[in-house]
Formats: sequence, structure tokens, C-alpha cells
Amino acid sequence: MDIGSNMTESIAEDFFHLGVKAILINSSNQLLILKSNRKNSYWDLPGGRMIKGESEMQTLHREVAEETGITKLEKITRFEIILSDIRIPIQNGSVGLLFSTFLCRCDVTEVSLSEEHCSYKWHSPAKAASLLRNSYPESFLNKMASLPLDSHADLPST
Repeated sequence: MDIGSNMTESIAEDFFHLGVKAILINSSNQLLILKSNRKNSYWDLPGGRMIKGESEMQTLHREVAEETGITKLEKITRFEIILSDIRIPIQNGSVGLLFSTFLCRCDVTEVSLSEEHCSYKWHSPAKAASLLRNSYPESFLNKMASLPLDSHADLPST
């Protein structure tokens, strides 16, 4: 049975790119946010889109290193997968964007920014969430703002 030919006639499938984002937590239980270097600057989490053939973990480590200079991540825990309202233009239309987010411990406070960003800040989960309000869904930000962090404990499982 050829399911594909019947389904494409009646269903318009949507396609997505996968982005991987890091919620970096330092030893003071602060989260790292980065300010974009674009004309309409905004605060964001470190991360970016997956390259063909990469795993989520490879993308996470590559993007964090590229954007922050941080190469040692500890206690990596999946946090949430987000369906973004961002559409990415491609040759024949656009694709949606999914974000796979991870909580990660790091023991650095100094960051070496890439050209993509002009500034960074370490903030409490609640303050970081408030600055990210234009970039992420409210349910994600509420969950991030209420993270029960203790530098001596494992990261919360979700």
C-alpha cells in the first residue's frame, strides 16, 4: 500500500529545522543570556540549528563553544522541546523551527562572544526569563523562571 501518494494529495505537511539551545547555569545559579548583534537586537539563549549528520549533543557543544567560548558543559539534562512561531525562508517557501533545550552546568563566568552577539549577562532564572519574553513561549519561560536550582544538587529532571 502506497500511503505517501494518497496522503500528499489531502494533507499539506509542514517541515521543520531543529535548533538546539542551552540554558547555561553557573556556580552562582545564574543563567547566561546573549544579546544579538542584529539591527533589531534581542536577548537569546546560546544555540543554533543542527547541521546535517550532527546529533543534538554535537550541535549543543558546537553552538555553545562558537557563541560563548565555553567548551566544558556538565550535568546536561533535556529541559523542553519548543515549537517556535519562527518561519525560516527556503527556496520554495518556508520551514518551521523546533527548539530542543538543555539545562547545562558550567563553572565559568567570563564569556568570549562570537560576532553574532554584542553582549551577555548572567541573571537569575526569573530575570533571564523576563528578558527572553520576546523570543520564547510563555509556558517555556514560566518553567525556566521557576527552576529550583541548587549548585550542589543535580539539575531537575523534566
